[in-house]
Amino acid sequence: MSERPPLYSTAEAHSPPEACTQWVTVGDTKLRAAVWGLKEPERAQNMVLLLGGRTEYIEKYFETISDLLERDFSVVTFDWRGQGLSSRSRENRLIGHIDQFDEFVSDLDAVMEEIIRPLKPARLILMGHSMGGHNALRYLQHRPTSGFDAAVVIAPMTGINTPGPFPGLVKGLAACMCALGKGGSFVVGGAAANPLKEEFDSNQVTSDLARFDRYKGQITSHQELALGAPSYGWLAAAFRSMKEVNDPDRLKSLTLPVLLASAGADTIVDSNSHDHVAAHLGNATHITIGAAKHEILNETDFIRAEFWRAFDGFVQKNVPQSGSQEAITSSTS
Repeated sequence: MSERPPLYSTAEAHSPPEACTQWVTVGDTKLRAAVWGLKEPERAQNMVLLLGGRTEYIEKYFETISDLLERDFSVVTFDWRGQGLSSRSRENRLIGHIDQFDEFVSDLDAVMEEIIRPLKPARLILMGHSMGGHNALRYLQHRPTSGFDAAVVIAPMTGINTPGPFPGLVKGLAACMCALGKGGSFVVGGAAANPLKEEFDSNQVTSDLARFDRYKGQITSHQELALGAPSYGWLAAAFRSMKEVNDPDRLKSLTLPVLLASAGADTIVDSNSHDHVAAHLGNATHITIGAAKHEILNETDFIRAEFWRAFDGFVQKNVPQSGSQEAITSSTS
């Protein structure tokens, strides 16, 4: 894997210009990463580290990356371990598996050390969707001196909408299956949930047909990007991590400005959990976009515009032009 990883181009008008790609090494794991906007020195000083959600990959965020470039930000993003073109631990590539969410913290540590700190941006924003939003909060709690000026978490996974009236049963089932040595297996029904066969009318993430078709076209053309349902191990680890991240004292420890955007029509993440998170964060701005399904950044133009208005106002108010008062230090300090 010494060669630079590929980045699949599209003919869409919103696609960003050519990126610089590289592999980031975390032990035996290789992460595919990409960077945009370093050619202009002023833009390079204003950086967003963009974190996708579970199942997602760099190409799915081309439109969002273009939006950030138009706002004079440079952008760094990558595929989490177990998805996109990064290393996968399961023989069946469609199984989304993780043993513990600390592994995602290690992914972020590596990206910070290998890419972001050598670039020394003056302003640095951490921006994540769904599981990426959850991992952003977790990372900031574990790495309080990481040097971010602000965070934007979009439909963050601080609670999961589970089937049936007894969510505790789902949590118990995941723990039980892990204890029985089945942690690497699909959750019940997961084997049948092939993303390549998903139809727009039954999708839970967007009400925009064109953007759904674009995503479906990407994983159809490049099936190595596709990821299916999670494993019992991933689910059990997610419940443990949500309990930790949602701890009031941990939330209060985050004093940097945070924009939390909830999707009012979300059926994947429990948006009610966002009220708790926003109430305990030290400096939170909480908005709810009522018509949005789970993937706000992949929604209709009208919904996306509402988010970007909130983003622009938040950045103008909360992110100083001079960058963080605190130097970006080693994430493991």
